[in-house]
Amino acid sequence: SFARLNLEAGKHSMSTARSNFDQARGYFEAGIALLNANHWGTQYLLSLELYEWSVRICFMLGEVQAVSSRLIDILSNARSFDDTLNPRVLMAKFLASQGWYSEAASGL
Repeated sequence: SFARLNLEAGKHSMSTARSNFDQARGYFEAGIALLNANHWGTQYLLSLELYEWSVRICFMLGEVQAVSSRLIDILSNARSFDDTLNPRVLMAKFLASQGWYSEAASGL
């Protein structure tokens, strides 16, 4: 699907020696936009991966609102505890970066 192609293109943009974070973010966001309306139900694994990569890149670019929004989406739709592990670590890093250390520690 086009969403998966955007995921792979975004990951490739970040893995090169000269990572292009803005370009990678564009691919991840395009991939998310291409998911169907019920993507958490029908494209769960692809959604999870796109959203996690979106969080990572938005964190690196300092886009606080996008990080928070994507993490809430992931944690609200996770199907298992294991699927919340990476987002919980990302949430703790995000909260700590905002100076909310006690919230970061309690969120894990």
